[in-house]
Amino acid sequence: MRLDRDTILGLDGDEFTEAEKRYLLEKLFPTTGPAPWQQKLKRNWNDAKRWRRFLETEDLRRSSRTPYRFTHSWLIQRGKLCPPAKRGMSVTDFSGWIYSLYKPQKDVSALARGRAVERELVRQYVPAPEKSGWEMLYDGIREPKPPSKIISSLVVDGAPLRGVPDLVFREKQSGRIVIVEVKASNREVPSDGWPNLRAQLWAYARIDDWRGAPQVLLVGEVWGFSSDKIFLQETLRWNRDDATFQRENQEFFDLYSRRAPSGHV
Repeated sequence: MRLDRDTILGLDGDEFTEAEKRYLLEKLFPTTGPAPWQQKLKRNWNDAKRWRRFLETEDLRRSSRTPYRFTHSWLIQRGKLCPPAKRGMSVTDFSGWIYSLYKPQKDVSALARGRAVERELVRQYVPAPEKSGWEMLYDGIREPKPPSKIISSLVVDGAPLRGVPDLVFREKQSGRIVIVEVKASNREVPSDGWPNLRAQLWAYARIDDWRGAPQVLLVGEVWGFSSDKIFLQETLRWNRDDATFQRENQEFFDLYSRRAPSGHV
């Protein structure tokens, strides 16, 4: 999909306000050079703070936040009634189906435009944080895009799911893994994140290359933007080995990958 000024102007009004569209135009298609804050953000963001949030060493209290408005049991019942019309082979296809359970009215092309703009904003202005003792294994944000990763334990129609996580890091000494999905949104972030984000990270944790890691930490990093800056709005965390996290997302995948009865899609 081509990303240009018209794409931004045509973004879904329910997802992006007119003020946000103007901001995106200024940032993605500037008429002047980058401002000092933009240069600083790209060059020297506070990596230490981000890493404390990644590694659960900073308390992330969100007392004013509430869980997502649809419960897991409601979404599972919805999923039984609304199986995927077509089962794609990517993690994005899987998480997109979950999104459709609570946002069924959205136009697919409109969602794609919104994701493309989000990705470009993150690619240009959110650097990959560095930390001593850790190495980056995978960067799915920057160009050129790396090959997608195989998830042999998640099979759809006889073939394994494939995924392109945003950022994956490995601690050299312990071998533990941190997987980060970076989002750009000004919407209120639920205390438990969004169901499709949780499922996306759950699937990435099962990628063959690091499934044997002793620990896998999963991070959703949500960046907001105002008229003069981009800022870290929220950091969400999960652990791959949490029993409830595993069970709920496995239930989603079982519905997604289940073959429809004969005569049905």
